[in-house]
Amino acid sequence: MPSFSLETFYELIESKSRKCFHYFRKPCLDRGLTPRDFVFSMAMPTSKYTRVKLVNGDSDYLLNKTNCYVIGHDKGTNLPFCRYVGHHFINLDRITVKDVKKLLSYDLELSELSEVKEGGVVRAQGDLLMEVYRLFSSTEEVLEYLAKLYALTEFYNDLVKILNAYVESCVSRCRATNIYLLLLSAFEEFTSDLNYGEYCKLRGEFKRVARGIFHCTCLNDYLREVSRVIGFLKRLKDFSYNEHIKHAIKLATCSKSELVKELSDFCDRWGIDEVKRDLAFLVQPSYASLDVMWNRLFSEFCKYDLEMISKFINVSDFLNKVVDSECTLRVRVGNHLINLIAIQLQDIISPIRYTWSLIPIHVPLSSLIVLRSQVVRVEHPEHKQ
Repeated sequence: MPSFSLETFYELIESKSRKCFHYFRKPCLDRGLTPRDFVFSMAMPTSKYTRVKLVNGDSDYLLNKTNCYVIGHDKGTNLPFCRYVGHHFINLDRITVKDVKKLLSYDLELSELSEVKEGGVVRAQGDLLMEVYRLFSSTEEVLEYLAKLYALTEFYNDLVKILNAYVESCVSRCRATNIYLLLLSAFEEFTSDLNYGEYCKLRGEFKRVARGIFHCTCLNDYLREVSRVIGFLKRLKDFSYNEHIKHAIKLATCSKSELVKELSDFCDRWGIDEVKRDLAFLVQPSYASLDVMWNRLFSEFCKYDLEMISKFINVSDFLNKVVDSECTLRVRVGNHLINLIAIQLQDIISPIRYTWSLIPIHVPLSSLIVLRSQVVRVEHPEHKQ
């Protein structure tokens, strides 16, 4: 069976021959596969306005500049493919294979893995891409990086537990709504076993008791109204001081002075004395002031080396957890099945979601950490192995 030829395909498109559609489908039909020619049809290859360029190099591609499509030949499956790559400024006279790979969202082929740099994207198989976030020269360097990342996460989690309540109560201007929703969640939990008639009767009574929360103007008002609602909830059979009620009380009592005290204790726990003196001035009921304080705290913490970090977290226990977390993984990405020995980052690091800011961890939690040299096996029904 003759193989697919991009040169022949290019000649068909250049001559605006409709035979190019059959030529694109034929490799799939010959193997009993469903042709994937919908995207190719959208490229309008036979239109008189379509301009194409055959780009030769270590890999060959056809570039459709007019409609922004790249057509290639996967040597692993001996099948053609067509990808929409979006609108870009393209100079057909100067385009190179490297430029086409950029359009396809990767930098290197798997055979070029030795040339990869941090931030580089490698095409592993078909449309399966691997992005390299960090490169290390030794296993010790990987473990040191993970220990620092874990310490940063613990620092972040500790700070978030303090700031979330302040943001929800004093900064977001939705203190009453947040308290009401927490108490309503507690009510729903306590009445989950009641029949519909009893539930509706108690739901109406709960609304009458809780409506006063929206008319509070000071901390004493919030405490009084929350106490009234808790008194009503205590009449329910399954009442307990669950997380919803505890958090509602926290929001009702939250104030600037309390936050300054909690942040002062936080600075003592993490050995940050430089910021502690300025807390009274940094803490204001605004997102801008919290951003300034957030940046000050993290800039001080990021100065710590591993020896300093070991004073605040148990590095040895964490590294034991890392080693114990290494296992054989079978990761499915689309139709690709990846077999390797690695660690899932989210198994060893668990940041809390912060109400108003991004997590300061610049590595996706879905990342895999590879500690040892190995052969990674990738399986696919068409690409095989």
